[in-house]
Parts: sequence; structure tokens; C-alpha cells
Amino acid sequence: MKKNSGLIPEIEIPKPILIDDYFGEGYGFPTPEGEHALLEFRNKENINLEPVYTAKTCAALLDMLNQKPFSEKPILYWHTFNSVDLSKEAATIEFRDLPPELHWCFKDNQQVL
Repeated sequence: MKKNSGLIPEIEIPKPILIDDYFGEGYGFPTPEGEHALLEFRNKENINLEPVYTAKTCAALLDMLNQKPFSEKPILYWHTFNSVDLSKEAATIEFRDLPPELHWCFKDNQQVL
């Protein structure tokens, strides 16, 4: 195995910080902070977020940018939102085949249960 040439600095990866203050009512429920982040990212960076995962995550990110020690260091946000249009595939699925506890998610998009 080759020895480090010294050109690439050694890095230390800190322990991840888990933040659970941005869930709101839970999965599938948007939050005001997430809606704000969704609009900020869309209007300022042309990045589309969805309200369940990425908007809530970006709300946390925006708050972190205004707090020490985060405001004094680089932050990497790895946006993994999949932009593949799956609407054709989704149209072939009957939501009633999903577990009953998820049916409420489709109430506004389908006939009322």
C-alpha cells in the first residue's frame, strides 16, 4: 500500500449530529419552517425540494447557518432528491393496496375513502 504523499491532508470526520426538532407532526406533514425553506431554495437557487424530507432538512440547515459553531465553518449539504418523474408508474398503483394507515396521504388526491 502506498504511503500518503503529504499532498492530501489527513481529515477527521466528527461524530454526526442528529437533530430531531424539525419533524413537525410527523411523516407526510409539512411544517411552516419547511415551507419557508422550500420557497427559499426554489426562488434563490432554483432547487426543488419536497415537503416531507428535503424541505424539513433544509429548514434545519438554514437555522444552522445562523448558529455558532456552524456559522463559522463550511457545511456540506448533500442534496439527494431524486428528480426522476415517476408519475406514470405511480398512476398504475392503487393506493388502497397500501397499508391502511397510509391512506390519509391520498385523501386529497383521490376520492374520499
